[in-house]
Amino acid sequence: MANNIVSESGEYDTLEFVKKGENGLVEKVARRTDGATWIRRVYMDDKREVFSALASLACSGIPSIEKIEFSDRTTVIEQYIEGIPLSDALLAGRISRKDARSISAQLLEILACLGRKSIVHRDVKPDNILLSPNGRIFLIDFGIARVYRPNAARDTSL
Repeated sequence: MANNIVSESGEYDTLEFVKKGENGLVEKVARRTDGATWIRRVYMDDKREVFSALASLACSGIPSIEKIEFSDRTTVIEQYIEGIPLSDALLAGRISRKDARSISAQLLEILACLGRKSIVHRDVKPDNILLSPNGRIFLIDFGIARVYRPNAARDTSL
């Protein structure tokens, strides 16, 4: 089942590579002690501020964070969400008006929750919204998220 590629801590086995790019990778992993399924996101830069803020957030609709490791990169172990991207459901024509209203209301609640901690997602799109089988949505992929600072001269640079 697992191919025994493990994190720096050696606690997880990779089950499946989800996405790999120049800025990092995303894997579905199993914890060795109990077999529980998680998502491991590895970022090639320091994401300490945003993921520390997310870890302290109690908000339904955001995957919970199990563990954060910092070295020359940031490794995040987060809740595995069973579901499909909203983009896939839209392409399949499976979203009714009632579903759209529910999804919109849930997304606004999630964004308000993030806003209370000054977290700006910066990549809200149908690919980053998962629809769970019970109708709940989850906003995922905080790789380019930032903690807003009102006095900062600028947020990002090339």
